[in-house]
Amino acid sequence: MKSFCIVHLSDLHISDREDGKTSNLRNALIRDLVDRTQSQSLKIDAIAVTGDSVDRGGSVGAFQIAEEYYKQLIHALNIEKENVLFVPGNHDYPRRTAIQVLLENTSTDDFYNKTLFTEHWETFQARQKSFQKMVCNVTGVNDLENTEYGGSIRTIQTDNGLIRFVLLNSSWACTGERDFSNLFVGKWQLDELINLNRKLPPANLVLGLMHHPIDWLNIADQKLVVENLTQPHGINLDAILHGHIHTGRLDYTLNPDRGLLSLVSGVGYPDKSNRGIDQFKVSNCRYAIYNFDADSGMLTVQLRVSNENGSFAADTLLYDLGKETGSFTIPYKLKLSLIEQGSALEKK
Repeated sequence: MKSFCIVHLSDLHISDREDGKTSNLRNALIRDLVDRTQSQSLKIDAIAVTGDSVDRGGSVGAFQIAEEYYKQLIHALNIEKENVLFVPGNHDYPRRTAIQVLLENTSTDDFYNKTLFTEHWETFQARQKSFQKMVCNVTGVNDLENTEYGGSIRTIQTDNGLIRFVLLNSSWACTGERDFSNLFVGKWQLDELINLNRKLPPANLVLGLMHHPIDWLNIADQKLVVENLTQPHGINLDAILHGHIHTGRLDYTLNPDRGLLSLVSGVGYPDKSNRGIDQFKVSNCRYAIYNFDADSGMLTVQLRVSNENGSFAADTLLYDLGKETGSFTIPYKLKLSLIEQGSALEKK
């Protein structure tokens, strides 16, 4: 059986101003993960971190705390450091007035002009240096070594086969409160990733990582991303993992021709009504463990959530399917499922 176990973390929002409760929460997360793996004899194949490792652009101190935490997590789970994957979130990049001015004075059409976009990209990419340094220090891998436009692909070998991670950067155009439905992955990042993927051998499982859920993208970019990530001529993902919204969510993007499963998780911080300086979230912090069975096309999801004391337990409230144990099994190979359903209807 070709099964693959992935831990999904997001939105830790690490700060050098945090109090002891927040570091205790992160340590409790590690303890819970170790307990899960030992009690269930799980072998973690990879850890996927879908953005916002640090808070509000991240100080030098915040990135150092994040780096040490991820190294602690790698050691506790006895996982190869190369098997930890990151994509940037909006908080992993410092806010820059120059970015906002550039976006306000650039038409959407300009993003489809490769010459103009490449010129603008020099400004966009400048603010990812601290994040990328942290990733390199944690994993020993420079994911951007062979790409130009913020995305990358990493393939890892496991005992059961190959997992390909498509690392999508949805945060390069972020500016703040106006981000919803205004962000981009972009044609040139997608083209670059598709061309890179074509040169690689087939993988048993292909997962996308992108900080923002798809509905945070510009309408035209939403269509571009879904089309290129669900078709054989593109990359044809099995599922895509997100963060950003500080909760758990599972969505199917589905029509008779193609489908895509979106998996959202995240720790996060309090909502605005409860947030002040140095106030951090302890309860309702989520992470997930996914077990993909590549032979059956089924996915077993374990949802975990913290209580008001900062301890993690089964998340039995998010979905009725998980109301007993916080765990349930659903199909992830959606096109296959549709074909099978169609065949069953014909037989009837």
